[in-house]
Amino acid sequence: MCVYCVIKTARELARKNIIDSRRYNKRRLSRTSGPTFKVGDRVLLKANPQRLPFTAHYDPGYRIKAVNGPAIVIENARKKQRLVNRINLKLAPAMGKLSRGKRPRRKVVKHKN
Repeated sequence: MCVYCVIKTARELARKNIIDSRRYNKRRLSRTSGPTFKVGDRVLLKANPQRLPFTAHYDPGYRIKAVNGPAIVIENARKKQRLVNRINLKLAPAMGKLSRGKRPRRKVVKHKN
């Protein structure tokens, strides 16, 4: 067997392995890619990785304006739009009545004297 034939066989095998691993990773990523985003959803944007210690990991206050595959257009409260990748987003928790600055009413218990 010649050296050229061995190198050619090794190259073909490596190419097949690379293609197979790409297919496997693509299938795996599409299954576990996280939440699906819809227009109008409230999201959190991942903060700058060079942030100071003891600062938040996500910046709140963004709303989705458009979805185009992994690219998502978000808008903040000042109507400034940004194009970000879906990996940098997380769905914001559902906001209830407590988020508007109102305190829950305390139940008044009347005692019988």
